[in-house]
Amino acid sequence: MRAVDLLSKEYLSFLAAGGASVVANISARVVLSAWLPYPISVAIAYVVGMVVAFLLMKRYVFTRSTKPLRAEVIGFCVVNALGLVQTVAVSYAALAYAFPMLGFVWQSELLAHGLSLATLAVTSFFLHRRFTFHVK
Repeated sequence: MRAVDLLSKEYLSFLAAGGASVVANISARVVLSAWLPYPISVAIAYVVGMVVAFLLMKRYVFTRSTKPLRAEVIGFCVVNALGLVQTVAVSYAALAYAFPMLGFVWQSELLAHGLSLATLAVTSFFLHRRFTFHVK
């Protein structure tokens, strides 16, 4: 990871698009948690956020991509499937282990979910840039 990559206009645009998808993701999770168990609501909300993220990133972030749309969608799904595993694992680990060890209970589900999404801000940028949209 190069520091210059994390200071680029592309990365800042990625963060803005990702931020919008996080809002969609967390909002969906909060609504879904009223009817579904937490891990299932996190997984479904992740798909909502993923759709928002693809549309925004395709339009505003990785505009120089020359890959066919089908290949981008497949790559995006693969990278986000890996991200889903990361999101569920980090949110569950924080909620079930880290927060209880620290005695942290205030809004623990919301914060565990947000923490898990924040971990994707770096990993998914580089994977999408190189694999999904193949921007050099």
